[in-house]
Amino acid sequence: EALGRSGRPADAIEHFEAATRLDPSSVPAHYNLGNALFALRRFPAAAEQYASVVQLQPEFAEAHNNLANTLVELGRLDDAEVQYGEALRLKPGFAPARNNLRRLQALKAAAAAR
Repeated sequence: EALGRSGRPADAIEHFEAATRLDPSSVPAHYNLGNALFALRRFPAAAEQYASVVQLQPEFAEAHNNLANTLVELGRLDDAEVQYGEALRLKPGFAPARNNLRRLQALKAAAAAR
């Protein structure tokens, strides 16, 4: 995880890809790989990693939130709304998911008004 936070997500990707090959059920490896891919705007690949995380550990609210953020970037707004909702179901006081959901709902309302 420190590699991803070091500001060198490209270096982190190589490390986390190796980790996921060594242990395909490693939640931290998939999650951190998703974070590094997201930082590089590689949204389809990031979504795959976050989807793996929520499949492996469905109660990981932060992963649902990050998957939703990625789905927003991919234009999959309805799917993102479901993921934000799941994050909030799992962790009702989770402010990032609540704020992201509000932003998404405003975006959808503005798009519908056009």
